[in-house]
Amino acid sequence: MNKIEIKNINEPFITVNDIMVTFSCGKDKAEEIMNNPDLKKIPLGKTYYVTRERYETFLNNLANFNGLRDLSHGFQMTTGYTSDIPKEVQFLFSIGFTPKEIAEVIYAQKEKRV
Repeated sequence: MNKIEIKNINEPFITVNDIMVTFSCGKDKAEEIMNNPDLKKIPLGKTYYVTRERYETFLNNLANFNGLRDLSHGFQMTTGYTSDIPKEVQFLFSIGFTPKEIAEVIYAQKEKRV
């Protein structure tokens, strides 16, 4: 029977610290992002992880949003006109991110694509 060695458990997974870096936010907001049902966190011991694939899908959906001008100018997502706003953007807004903070994350993701 061959022994399986896991050299770096964090490689295929995203941690709360990775989310804090991506979103330039504190631990509380990063944990709220980790709790997003679309990310489907995985408990390993006392730590939670998200698969890199699901996290990148979440970020790509953010980057595909073309309403950046509205966000950066303080668009109010509480007006009820949210049908064309991706659920990822609505989620970030619901946990306390400002439109400017969301726009900064989206801009950063779009720049990574180039």
